[in-house]
Order: sequence, then structure tokens, then C-alpha cells
Amino acid sequence: MPQLTPVDEADYTNTPTRDGTAKHNDDVNVARLLKKMPILRTDDGFDEQEVVMETPPNQILAPLPISVVKQISKIKETRPTRSKTLPAISRSPFTRKKVSLATRWSKSKINISETIFAANKDVWNTVFETKHGIIVPRVSLETMYPGLKVHISVLDCWSAVLNSEDKFRNKKDPKRMFCYCNMLGDKYFDITVNEEERIKTFNTNMDRILRDTEKKTIICFDLLFIPILYSKHYYVICFNLTQPQVHVIDNLASKADFDAKYGQRPQIMQKTLCSYLEIVDHPLASELKMCKPVRLEMPWRTHYNSVDCGIFVMRHMETYKCTPIKVWLCGLLKEVEGQRGQLNDLRVKYLVKILMSDINIQKDAIVAEVRQFAKVRDVEKEALKKSRFERIKERVENAI
Repeated sequence: MPQLTPVDEADYTNTPTRDGTAKHNDDVNVARLLKKMPILRTDDGFDEQEVVMETPPNQILAPLPISVVKQISKIKETRPTRSKTLPAISRSPFTRKKVSLATRWSKSKINISETIFAANKDVWNTVFETKHGIIVPRVSLETMYPGLKVHISVLDCWSAVLNSEDKFRNKKDPKRMFCYCNMLGDKYFDITVNEEERIKTFNTNMDRILRDTEKKTIICFDLLFIPILYSKHYYVICFNLTQPQVHVIDNLASKADFDAKYGQRPQIMQKTLCSYLEIVDHPLASELKMCKPVRLEMPWRTHYNSVDCGIFVMRHMETYKCTPIKVWLCGLLKEVEGQRGQLNDLRVKYLVKILMSDINIQKDAIVAEVRQFAKVRDVEKEALKKSRFERIKERVENAI
């Protein structure tokens, strides 16, 4: 290798600065230096001219300066985010998850419910919203007031809240998925509807729930809950995906014929679900398809209550784990033993739980509204209380 000229040597050595000190010159003119260096002969016997034509000096990438290489070597490789696993204490059976009927209302819960039931804001003001696109206006949550039938969108809120709490599940408990109430619209339960269209609609809604729950497949779940609204009455169907069973959970104690009462809806929903399970290769799809729906006979079923069916569904979804009825920790009394008071209590507690859920984007706005309402004079609050049932009922009838 020939000796470097003074100009070339300056490129490799230090360059003086204004204060007389020297610094390393990283901007080496690589192309110029390569021209002065002999081209090595390859093992294939190419001569110098062939090598130059194969890889011209102006196309050779200049190596990074040593200082830059050292900095790059210090950069740690970015690792994918690991899924967080809750500690055992968070999954303990002693950690209270379901709403307790024995617990008295706290002052904060009373303030939240009083603010919503004041019914003095725009009915279409959004009070519940999730990042997955569930948006519920104020008037829907006002139907949680005692004596009113719960709006269908409230059940969708409840399903979203229960799904979000699955991470707190005790490992001994079954893994449950809670569907939205409109998995199939009324028209899809008509026997004349094209079955492919029904399956397509169901599959689309199921994919949405999996996306909302951040799960890739339904196979990882043990129990699947689908609330149904039929003839202004709510009930829920629980599908056991581990020991094939289909349970219809209804608060009405009617002795009417099963098909006459439910209009083949449980069977149609079962058949549609099994079609979906076959598509995703669920191992028990064929066995579940052969199961006969069974209506559970709970001691707290009602004969005279035609208003609180939505609250019953919310309680059944929250507490049922496919255990025998004798050990089912639902907590509801019989209809003649003070059950109505429990249901009114659940209305307020469920309302607060929905609004204060961490998945509710509007949670901070609700807290601010509660603080603002606390400043209202007691005389004005009492005036709102006296007429709130009639006022809320009118707002609901006009808006929904």
C-alpha cells in the first residue's frame, strides 16, 4: 500500500479547530481514498478493470465513523410490550368483584345517582363512551331510575364493563364473555330469513366483541352470555363451551310452553352460534349443537314484576358461573320477601359502576358534573326530586 499524501493523511488524522485543539474528522472522503488504494485481486481471477466496472467507487457506501458506531452499539434493542399478569392477590376470591347487596350506599354513590337522576341536562349528552365505539347518551342511563324499563343500550354498557373486569377473574372461576344485546336483530329470528345472511351478521358482531375484549378467538372462553330482548322483555342465554349446555335464564316464572314463550329464539341463536364455532374449529361445536336449551328455575323468579327484567339480566350475567342453583351466589330474595328493594338498590349501584368504570372515557366529565351539582342549593335539589320520576319518564318517552 502506497504512502498517503499530506492531504490524505489529514483525512485520517486530526483537524485543528479555532482554539488550537484538534478534533477527529468523521467526514472522510471515502471515494477519493479508494481511488488511491490498490484494488485487490479476487479469487475468481478478475482483473482490476473488471472489478472497477463491477463495483464503481462512487457506488461504494462509506463506512460509518467510529464515534457513530459506538453510539449505535449503546442503543438497546426495542422489545415488544409484555402482557401484564395480575398478582394472585388481585385474583383472590376474597377480592370483591360483584356488586354487593349488603353494602350500604356511600355518599359518593348517592351524589352520582342524584346528579344523573336530576334530569336537568341535555338528553343526548354522552355520559358513557369506550375506545371501541360504544356511545350512550344521558337519557339511556336515566332509565335506570326505579320504576322504568332499562334501555337496551344500558345492557351493552354492562357487557362492556363485565368484559373489562375479566382480568380480575379468580383463576378458579370460568372465563366468561358477555355479548351485546343486538347480536341478531328481530328480523333475523324470522324462519324465512336467509340463513347465510343471519350467520354473516352474527359473525360480524362476534368479531367485534372479540376485538373489543382484545381476544383473538372465542375458544379461550368457558361461558358465553347473550342477552335477548323479545316482546319488550329481557332474558339471557348462557352457553357452556366446556361442558356443552344451553341455559335460558329468565326472571319470569311463567309456566307457558317453552317455544310459545320464546318463539324459537334460543334455538335459532344456538344454531347460529354453533355455525360460528364450526368456522373457528371449536372442538365442542357439534356437541353444543345437539344440546336442548333448558330454562333454569330459580327461587327468586317473579310473577308480578314486569319492569325490572333488565336489572335481573344484569344481575344474572354478573353472578352466574354455571354452578348448581343451590350454590349460585345471586343474592336476590324471593319476590314476596323484599326483592323490589334489592332491585332498586341494584339500579343505583349498577348505574354508578357503569359511569365510574375505567373504560368510560366520560368518567372525568361525570366527576366534574357531580362536583358542580353539589354546589346547587338544597331547595333546588328537593324541587328536582319531587318531580323527577314524571320528568325522566317524559324525557325517555320523547327521546326513545
